[in-house]
Amino acid sequence: MLRFYCPEGLGPQLPFQSIASLGRTPFDMKETCRVARNSLNTIGLRVIGYIWVQFLSPLHYPVLRVRCSLNGGGRDWPVRVSSDDGEVLWKNVPLDHYSVTLELGSRRIKVAAPWLRADERIHEQRLKNASELLGPQSSPHGIQIRLTALGYDCGAIDGNPDSPATRESVERFQQDYGLLAEPSLSIATQELLVAIYGA
Repeated sequence: MLRFYCPEGLGPQLPFQSIASLGRTPFDMKETCRVARNSLNTIGLRVIGYIWVQFLSPLHYPVLRVRCSLNGGGRDWPVRVSSDDGEVLWKNVPLDHYSVTLELGSRRIKVAAPWLRADERIHEQRLKNASELLGPQSSPHGIQIRLTALGYDCGAIDGNPDSPATRESVERFQQDYGLLAEPSLSIATQELLVAIYGA
């Protein structure tokens, strides 16, 4: 449930009862934000929070080093790159309905992102459709992200399967899991990567 705080004495002037009523099932975040924003704007207040999301695979591995664009708030936001933990953060964000577009090469997916107050923790977002972003199991970008998330750092996620860092990571992964070391990534290696990572 959304909670709103205001200076002492302003409470009775705010139509918060109508806002809170929107929090009942079914919960419509977009409509709640619209009513709350309009109500607060009426008395000249502006509620500021942030968008802080950790993007994870279905098996809880980070979706790391991908471009993330924030949509909403009536303005353009700087593009971020998700950290090695899959985290991305935008500060000083007004109350609104938001989404994040994740980009990897030519692939894109768009997911909802909750607006958070200053005292709320990071929102964990498991991407059930992570495979749409990473591509098929043979996709070089996807291979590099999966390997890096599993602890086999490929360096830059540049889609180059022949980079020294990527080749070394593939060899270490194959050795650790008892796979036949091959100069190119075998289908068995690709399938195991997808199975462990979850997408």
